[in-house]
Formats: sequence, C-alpha cells, structure tokens
Amino acid sequence: MKADTGMIAVVVNTVNKAYFLRENDPVFNGYVVKITGDSIIFKETVQDRLGKSFTREVTKKISTSAV
Repeated sequence: MKADTGMIAVVVNTVNKAYFLRENDPVFNGYVVKITGDSIIFKETVQDRLGKSFTREVTKKISTSAV
C-alpha cells in the first residue's frame, strides 16, 4: 500500500494474522530494507554450520500489486 510516509507492506502468516511492515521494521532475525510495488527486501542475519554470522538480502515477491 502507498501511504503519505512511504510504502507499507501488508503480510499474512500461515494462521491468517496480518502484519503491517514499513522500511527498517525489525522482523525475526533481520529487518525490512525496502518495499516496492511488487516486492519486499529483507536483510537477514544467519549463522553457518560453523557458527559464523553473516548477513544476506532476501527478496520476496508480492502476489498482489500495491494500490
């Protein structure tokens, strides 16, 4: 969704609970980097098998375009 303050993503989890996300909002082990009309980009911090931490960007496509 477009708002006066920027884009807001409305996401729904597996039990149909809705969340409103804005850029820089924390999410589990990362945060929202950018919201576009057709995708959300997250920066995620993960650990490899040896315990070394690193960050990666994850892009999720939005199934319904922004209004």
